[in-house]
Amino acid sequence: MFKSKGVLIFPVLLVAVSNGFAQPSQDEIYKKMQQREEEFLKKGAEYGQAGKYDEAIDAFNKAIELTSHNDNTYYNRGVAYEKKGDLNKAFSDYSKAIELNHNHAEPYYNRALIYDKRGSLDQAISDYGNAIKINPNHAEAYNNRAYDYSVKGKLNEAISDYDKALQIDPNHFIAYSSRGFAYFSKGDLGQAISDYSKAIEINPDYAQAYYNRAVAYLIKKDYDKSWTDAHKAESLGARIDPRFINDLKKASGREK
Repeated sequence: MFKSKGVLIFPVLLVAVSNGFAQPSQDEIYKKMQQREEEFLKKGAEYGQAGKYDEAIDAFNKAIELTSHNDNTYYNRGVAYEKKGDLNKAFSDYSKAIELNHNHAEPYYNRALIYDKRGSLDQAISDYGNAIKINPNHAEAYNNRAYDYSVKGKLNEAISDYDKALQIDPNHFIAYSSRGFAYFSKGDLGQAISDYSKAIEINPDYAQAYYNRAVAYLIKKDYDKSWTDAHKAESLGARIDPRFINDLKKASGREK
């Protein structure tokens, strides 16, 4: 999300008198610079919301020329770079925003997303943790950290984070489905199916939950329900692994 306000810190400027005419006072200069910086921030945010990322970056560049100490300016420019697909520049801007303000959760969260894309799970987990310390109600940070824990095989930690995400956002169907997969990986098919079903209850068009539940039903030897979920998942656009279908055919004695 683009933000248009932030803390402004300006360099010390000297007031001079030339040719008998008083120059603007420091307060007047500060106020003028602040107004111009806020105008560029607002304009950049508007461009960003409209999907005009090059124009947004240009506006944020102008704001940075006025003051290089506003973390929100770097954060917003990072968002614009990320939207353009330039993850390196986005990463650099998020890091600069964090350097300027250690108490802003979103730069940590967004940088963690880039760490995830790079496969740097430990660094991502650390940044999600920092985002959570600053904002304990950050459901997405809990959800994403849980996923990384799950990938690393730390299933108990993953489930704990999914629990937190769902306490904050009880309608987070992805967290339910993902927690279901963590339970599935622990061998708790009953709880896995319960979580997949809850995800489907919240979002009846969530194909992945149907597919995951179909796999759980296959292992439970509830073949009719497995076929029903497999067909539903496929109808919603899920790509069904042919090996799963072959296993289901053999186990159920059915072709479809």
